[in-house]
Amino acid sequence: MRKVKHMLLLVTAVLLVAGCSPARKFKDIRLTSWEIRDVRPQGFRGLNATIAVGVDNPATSVTIDRLEGMIHADEKEFARFETTSGIQLAGKSEQVYEVPCTVSLCEGFTVLHVFALMETRKLDDLTVDVVARVRVKGIPKTLRYTDISIKDWIK
Repeated sequence: MRKVKHMLLLVTAVLLVAGCSPARKFKDIRLTSWEIRDVRPQGFRGLNATIAVGVDNPATSVTIDRLEGMIHADEKEFARFETTSGIQLAGKSEQVYEVPCTVSLCEGFTVLHVFALMETRKLDDLTVDVVARVRVKGIPKTLRYTDISIKDWIK
């Protein structure tokens, strides 16, 4: 009986260690590049955009069902954004993904502000709050990130 308990304890410890080590790799997922590929104004306060995002994913495959968030400029709410379709990040790979999204500008900002920002690429004063709904091996999880400096986003 003691041998069975010890064996179960050993198996449990091995499973815990094996189960936790891939989780550490998720923290190593990083953005390697980004480029605005397409921007189409939708009235005076909205945009449809496609952004090419380079992702280095050393972990297993991840499905991003939805990304949404708020961009802040000089600590003011600048724009809300959300993806319009899901993204499947391939496991153990570095790839560029086309991410379609919609952007709704907040009060006091117009499409002209966005085009001026794109032209100057002045990102020093921009921060973003992001909520990501993801699935790993079918298990859903919501991730929240706040006050991320856009200029430091890509390391």
